Order: sequence, then structure tokens, then C-alpha cells
Amino acid sequence: MNTNSYPTQLRASADECVGIGDFIFNDERDYLYIVLPNKNGKFATDSEGRAVLDPIRISRTPTSHPRTWHWDGNETAPTLQPSIDWRGHWHGFLTNGVLKSC
Repeated sequence: MNTNSYPTQLRASADECVGIGDFIFNDERDYLYIVLPNKNGKFATDSEGRAVLDPIRISRTPTSHPRTWHWDGNETAPTLQPSIDWRGHWHGFLTNGVLKSC
């Protein structure tokens, strides 16, 4: 299991998201798209070899929706709660701009 931590980096566009921790927001700030690590410390790629951005639905206010993460509003070093569980690939937290594996 991957137990590494990865710093995140806000990018200007999806094309600039090329490594673990790179992320962007959509214009409405209700989704964060991030390159997540897998259990081997790599990241998924699409058919053209680009890093896959995983969508995470976010809200600045606490919510009971089971597939929405609470976001602290920090755009450069975000914190999401609860943990992110990419089943079978990676499980961890995004805290103060760092992906921390469980």
C-alpha cells in the first residue's frame, strides 16, 4: 500500500495537470479535479498518456450528501473532509494542500 504524501499544486488549466497532486477547480468552485496517486505511487493515464483528473464534488458548507466533500475554501492549499477513498487504488486525506496517504 502507498503510504507517501504528495504536495498539491493549483494549475491554470487541465493541460498543466501532469503529476500527482496537480489540481484545478471548475468555474463554479463546486468541483475540484485532481491527479491522485495509486497504490504503487503512480497515477492513471488516459489513452493519450495524459494524467487523469479525478473529479471531487466540493462544498464550502458542511453537507450530508454522501458524495460531496467539505472544502475549507482555501484555493492554493485546500483541505477536504472526509478522506478520499479511490477504492482499490488510494485512500488518504487532502489537508493543507498535501495528499496524505492512510
